[in-house]
Amino acid sequence: MVRCWKCTIVALAAAALNGFFSGQVLAAYPAKPIRFVVPWPPGGGADIMSRLINQPLGEALGQQVIIDNRGGAAGNIGAELAAKSPPDGHAIVFAYSGTHSINPHIYRKMPFKQSDLAPVIQLAAVPQVVVVHPSLPVKSLRDLIAVVKARPGQLTYASSGNGAINHLAGELFKMRTGTDIVHVPYKGAAPSIIGLLSGEVHLLFASIPSALSQIRSGRVRTLAVSTAQRNPTLPDVPTLSEAGVPGYDAASWYGLFAPAEVPKPGARPARTGARARHGRE
Repeated sequence: MVRCWKCTIVALAAAALNGFFSGQVLAAYPAKPIRFVVPWPPGGGADIMSRLINQPLGEALGQQVIIDNRGGAAGNIGAELAAKSPPDGHAIVFAYSGTHSINPHIYRKMPFKQSDLAPVIQLAAVPQVVVVHPSLPVKSLRDLIAVVKARPGQLTYASSGNGAINHLAGELFKMRTGTDIVHVPYKGAAPSIIGLLSGEVHLLFASIPSALSQIRSGRVRTLAVSTAQRNPTLPDVPTLSEAGVPGYDAASWYGLFAPAEVPKPGARPARTGARARHGRE
């Protein structure tokens, strides 16, 4: 299943990149290695997904795809770097919903405009998962809500940074449940998971890719996923809505963006090529 998913993603991404930059004056695309700018430190969901596809994507395109982690400012640093790169298709940002949908609403001054980056393809929609430190005496989300209500302001939850999707997911949880949990922002998903494992915080909202190895190893206890439907990767884990927070639904998306100053005719083949390849898979 994972292999089929990865092959489909790689095929779509290769078709989209080739189509998107087909209007360039270049004799062939790509003409040199492609830089994947990941606007988060290593170990997060975007980083993990980019590393799943960079090698096979490079093989499909005939050029190396190099991961360039540029974390900071909730993804703004990496996104700005990509936005100001030459519009020739050799610098692509592996963006997510935070850089384009969240940050413009929480930063008074953005270092780039959303229009500076053009969407190439959406790769995935990714749920959050609620995980707790094993020392916390809870076995279900309802148990967690009861403990938090009995100890207002005493429990902590981690996120990958202020304004990150898991920060907003945590605040939505607090609003829907009427609970008081202290937010502890970390500088990326991997540090937030380390914080949970070390007992610095009690619980964590994390993307499934970033937390999956800890979930499967049993080092954290999994209580719920954040989407309206259960996730096939964790089919036995209930949704927050099922587990006691009706109507809760929160997820992020990952996608490839390029500098916007690309020839406009290239945009149409990108989408057409992606749809055609997807239909054949």
